[in-house]
Amino acid sequence: MTIPKLKETSCTCKECVGMCKKRPCWGTPEEIENLIDMGFAHRLMRDYWVGRFDGYKEGDIDIISPAIVGYCGLSAPSWPTGRCTLLNNEDRCKIYRFRPVEARVASHDQEISIHANVAMEWDTYTGRRVARKWRSEIDSVREDD
Repeated sequence: MTIPKLKETSCTCKECVGMCKKRPCWGTPEEIENLIDMGFAHRLMRDYWVGRFDGYKEGDIDIISPAIVGYCGLSAPSWPTGRCTLLNNEDRCKIYRFRPVEARVASHDQEISIHANVAMEWDTYTGRRVARKWRSEIDSVREDD
């Protein structure tokens, strides 16, 4: 795993509490697979890392993440901002105990961004397998409609 060990946070400042209203957090392939297995595939979307990693790779990486409202089962918009579909009417996370790593370690005073590290986790055999698993789940739901 390339994600740095960071302390989990529970900051309740306005900025941290409002984070999920601005953009869903990314999780590792294992965390997202757990959400799929828990029946949340329909509340996820295809997001992506665009660009390159210094000295590593060039190109886009598919990432499955909690969806922005209106994008459940779809691809993220070109500028993926918006409320996470996993927030309830009281702005509480429906999956709090299972929230993705970005949500668990996010803090308004965090000096390390783990976004790129999470993206690299998706550029693996496991990441690609989980993305295919999600797509299969979404396609089977659409066939049932």
